[in-house]
Amino acid sequence: MASAELSRVESYLRSVLSTFAGAQEEASEALKLIAERVKAPRASLAFRLLALRRYLRLGEDRVIAQWAWTAEQTKELIGTGRAKVMYSLAARTQQIFAQNNSGHTLQVSPLRSLARQVELWVVNTSVRDAGERLLSDMETLLGGDGFPMSPSLTTTNRFRIKLKEARVIPEPTSAAPGTSDHGQGNAVDFVIVRGNQKVADTKTSDIRTRWKAEGWEARLIAAIEQCNQEQLANPIRPAPQLSGPLKKPYEPWHWVLSYAQPNT
Repeated sequence: MASAELSRVESYLRSVLSTFAGAQEEASEALKLIAERVKAPRASLAFRLLALRRYLRLGEDRVIAQWAWTAEQTKELIGTGRAKVMYSLAARTQQIFAQNNSGHTLQVSPLRSLARQVELWVVNTSVRDAGERLLSDMETLLGGDGFPMSPSLTTTNRFRIKLKEARVIPEPTSAAPGTSDHGQGNAVDFVIVRGNQKVADTKTSDIRTRWKAEGWEARLIAAIEQCNQEQLANPIRPAPQLSGPLKKPYEPWHWVLSYAQPNT
């Protein structure tokens, strides 16, 4: 019975994916990489189903706009546009932080490829738990009347709506593969380092014990505020800024690019 239920969900997942227009190639690639990395059938389906739900909620246009750059695109685009500005601000923040915190430096996260985003997705416990619950809910839905084993256009569209609207608990703390702000250099993560040792890392367990209790969050904010003030002192407007940290989920290391508008 369990195998039949999984097969039914798998059939509907694939049928919903076939309804994608512009973003079908991107979503298909991500789901394929998840399946290659996670061999256990139930876990694989749960991770893929949760990712598909996220793509539905974002909408195909936004998925395409946010999609992680390929290696070729990264070579071409990393030194241009928003990514160039972002990493320039990050580099200046590194200089300021090192000057103000003797013996400590900042590491800056590189661009996050699709493959790397998949790696982070399938080891994240909030993603695992949310995916398992979502899968159980969809098994219950498809086990009821009105959803035959072979999806029709009508039942596929019904399932698509239910999947898109499904509530997930807990809220995943990792972006669905391909859609992270790190995929195009729109965000950076900072890590506090002393020598070869990470003092405050991008781990939830470090937030209270390292970032807050040891004051590293405040020190990073101070360096970023100094960098931002330097930008405001320049005549160019709007002035580029590092904005953050990320509030939901709370990540003191995660900062994005924004622009300060001129005062009116």
